[in-house]
Amino acid sequence: MTLITMQARIHFASDVLEEALRAELEERNVRDLVIVREVAYGADETASRVSASLPKQVRSHTLALNGEAVTQTLGPKSLMRDMTEAHFDCIVAFGSQRAINEGRIIRHTIAKRRYGAHPADQRRLLKESDFLPDFMAIPGIDGLPDPHFATQDRPSGPSFALPSVIICDPTLTLHPDPDALAHAFVIALTRCLEALCARGFNPVADGLAIEGLRRLVAVRHVLPSISDEQSEETALTISRDLMAAQLSGAMAIQKGPGFVETFGKTLSNRASKQVDPAAVQRILLPRVLAEPNVCPLSQESVIRHIFGFSRDRPLSEGLNALLAPLGLKSALRDLDIERSDLAETAESLFARSNIPMPDPERINAMLEAAY
Repeated sequence: MTLITMQARIHFASDVLEEALRAELEERNVRDLVIVREVAYGADETASRVSASLPKQVRSHTLALNGEAVTQTLGPKSLMRDMTEAHFDCIVAFGSQRAINEGRIIRHTIAKRRYGAHPADQRRLLKESDFLPDFMAIPGIDGLPDPHFATQDRPSGPSFALPSVIICDPTLTLHPDPDALAHAFVIALTRCLEALCARGFNPVADGLAIEGLRRLVAVRHVLPSISDEQSEETALTISRDLMAAQLSGAMAIQKGPGFVETFGKTLSNRASKQVDPAAVQRILLPRVLAEPNVCPLSQESVIRHIFGFSRDRPLSEGLNALLAPLGLKSALRDLDIERSDLAETAESLFARSNIPMPDPERINAMLEAAY
């Protein structure tokens, strides 16, 4: 059995940010707010719009990520002590997966410390979740973080990961650079396909995955030719469909962690050089789905129908043809990845019983072929 958690309130519309954020903060009577974002977003339009959305009674404190995660840069003990004692009642994270991921780690660390501050006899009547501050996420072009991992090596789960509120405003991601769009496409594609091919029975997750793939079909032909000269209407349509696909993929992947996304993130964490997980996913996804017993025949027929792949063509060939126009690398060696990094990453995943993967005897051969 798999579980899909749908307790998050989701706002999805153009120019909805200000109205939705203000309404949610006022409804919850928020007084002390933590804003988590990348340093680069300090002068960004999103930061200005978030600031303009805050009710007058809200006191805000901003944590900016630069290089290492903020909890590492500032020191988790002092940071969390200050935040716990200040009684922040809400966290708003926006702009990147990393910022949203950091927001959820901070949220649960605060809850753990507040719970632990109570005497033992009182804790028997309480739960850590009773002390969770509200958590609102405003995703950017790369969508929401993987709900199964707080960091690349720390398992979590949907109940840990999902925000209280998700605000999706396509006007926040208009006219991104082509690389960002290509990476966003691959992230959404990987999540939707891995959710659809996962063995657990969950028709809700499958429906979300299929809707995400349908949205990707709508934008796949225009991504390679995107330019700043496109009309606002066209840019908004692309942003809307890609954001919808990202949201569907993030919700659907609650069905279970996927091997391709997990491998890409774990490799990025372990490699001697910086590695883009989306670039790894682009290379591995067609190869993994070509492995025996990875994609059930019933789901493969659905994928072929959505993308218009012919039955006499291997699924991996169709996916490679779909991904080729994005201009991303097609071999792991082109990402400056060491073979030793691949072997260590595969070995670390073998120890995780919750990660579905191809036959372990074939993984090293597959990775060598992808290299």
